[in-house]
Amino acid sequence: MLNILASLFEQVISDRATAKMVGQRYGNPVVFEVNAAAMSKDGYVLYCSTNQVWLVDRVPPEYLK
Repeated sequence: MLNILASLFEQVISDRATAKMVGQRYGNPVVFEVNAAAMSKDGYVLYCSTNQVWLVDRVPPEYLK
C-alpha cells in the first residue's frame, strides 16, 4: 500500500510524463499506474487540485498496476 509520508495526500497524476517529471524532483522516479476509477467506485475519495493533480489519502495495492 502506498502510504502518506511527508504530505497529507498521495499524488495521483493523470499522465506518465508529468508523473516522471514530478518524481525526478525526489531522486529516481518510480511510476505506478493507479486504477482510480475502481478506487472511486469502491468508495475512496479522490480530490482534484487546481493543477490537475489528483490527491488521495492512500492507495491500496489492489489498485496498482
